This record gives sequence, C-alpha cells and structure tokens, in this order.
Amino acid sequence: MSTTPRKSGRPTNPIPREKLLMHARDCFAELGFSGASMNAIAQRSGIRKASLFHHFAGKEKLYIEVLSGVIGELSVFVQDAGLGKGTFVMRLDRLGELAERWLSDNPSASRLLVWEVLGQGAFSQSPAGEAVPITVREVARFLQQGMDEGAIPPQEPTHLAMSIISIHLMHFAVSGLTNRLYDSDVFSEAHMSRRVPVVREQIRRLCGVEETHAQGVN
Repeated sequence: MSTTPRKSGRPTNPIPREKLLMHARDCFAELGFSGASMNAIAQRSGIRKASLFHHFAGKEKLYIEVLSGVIGELSVFVQDAGLGKGTFVMRLDRLGELAERWLSDNPSASRLLVWEVLGQGAFSQSPAGEAVPITVREVARFLQQGMDEGAIPPQEPTHLAMSIISIHLMHFAVSGLTNRLYDSDVFSEAHMSRRVPVVREQIRRLCGVEETHAQGVN
C-alpha cells in the first residue's frame, strides 16, 4: 500500500471537469459573478475548495471558461445553419429549434448570458468576450444569406439577429415570470412541444418569410 502523501489540493474523489463546469454554471447563473464564490461552487460540487483550485486557478478563469463553453455550443448551431443543407427557411427553422431545445436542456445558460451581457463583467472584458459579438454577427450573416437568396425581404440584419436572439433567451432567462404566465415548467418537454412551433412561426413572420417560401418545410 502506497504511503506517498497526496499533493495539496489534489481531489480525493475526482469529479469530471465537465461536471464542475456545470455546477459552476448553475451557481454563477443563480448568484452572478460577484455573488458566487469558489467555496459555494465547491460545496455545490461536493468537493473541497482546495480541490476546485486544483482544476481552476481562480474564480475569474472558471467563469470565463463557463461562458466560453456556453457561447461555443450555441455558435455551433449558427455555423450549421449557415453551412448546412436545405433551403434558407429549413435552415432558419432548424437553427431556431436547436437553440430552443439547447436552452431548455441547459436551464441556467440563458440566465447566465443575460447576467453577463447586462453587467459587462469579467467575461465581456476578457479577450474571450469577443465571442459574443462574433456569434451575433454570424447570425446576421446567416440572415443576410436569406436576403441575398430572396427568401426574406431586405432589412438590417444585425437588428433582426438581436430580435431573434432575444426571443430565444428571455423566455428562459426570466423563467420565474414565464412559469407563472404559462402555469407550467417552461423547461419541461410538454411546454417545449407547444413552444417550438409557435416560436418557429414568430421568427418566420419577424424575418418576413412569405408563405410560398415556407411551403413544404413544416
């Protein structure tokens, strides 16, 4: 039996890094960057604070990694819409449903994004923060493709992108309100089965999709 002393801060019962990031995401979304402490995140993860520091050098670095992960996962959907197969309307619908489903499956993500954008905190002020405007511009470029193809009428693509993003984010970010408005859990599959087609039609109308372009993609 080994008697080699364990290095300081090395976790006794290792927990996957992805799990730690999820616990941190929940904590930051609930308390904000200022309110969430490394101790609170460690307790939520079921480990000692020293073990958390074994994985992450500090709260700011952990926060930036959490936000980078959220933006990175959402940007994949945008890239798929821009480069994927199918008509523009099909890709628009696919992007909307993927975003809705991901935000529903990751309840703290939308709240965390709104916290950060409103507060312009550690992530926004870091080099990694450029990922947010980059992603918005990618959405705008995708919408511009639709205009260039004649699938939607010419309009200011960045304003349109921000409006669409708001439709997706705010519904989940203010779940305390939306749960009461709909008298249901807005993250539940029952709610999502009703919401996805409604949002699809709202975004089509917002973009100015004509019925002739929408036929055959329902």
